[in-house]
Amino acid sequence: MADPDNKNYTIVRVIENDNSVNTVACLSNTIFSGDYDDVITKWDQRTGQVLKRITNVHAELVYRVVVSTSGEIMVSCGETDPTIKVMNTDLELQQSLQHDNDVLSVAVLETPESTMIAAGTKWGKVKVWKKGSTGE
Repeated sequence: MADPDNKNYTIVRVIENDNSVNTVACLSNTIFSGDYDDVITKWDQRTGQVLKRITNVHAELVYRVVVSTSGEIMVSCGETDPTIKVMNTDLELQQSLQHDNDVLSVAVLETPESTMIAAGTKWGKVKVWKKGSTGE
């Protein structure tokens, strides 16, 4: 029964994937998923159609995908991989960032002045990169 006050969520779409989905990020009508088979897939949320799929992104599996609020970049990390991949939302690689060891989490912070990416490892270290910076 429909909720007249729209307080409850209801399933509107089920999208089938070939492997276990480890992470999901959304941007407007687009869904990005990261899989245990080292694949990132870009889906049309309205139809469930695959728009693009890239393979061999990280060493083993895609652990996290994050999309910036502006929709300009998508960032990913792999659990057994010290590399953070920065892509545009067409899944074209823009830059690879190196951490000290295996990365478990990533985040994008956008302000009018800058874009920064933070990544944390399972060994307790967070690194922050700033776009256009000449730092480390």
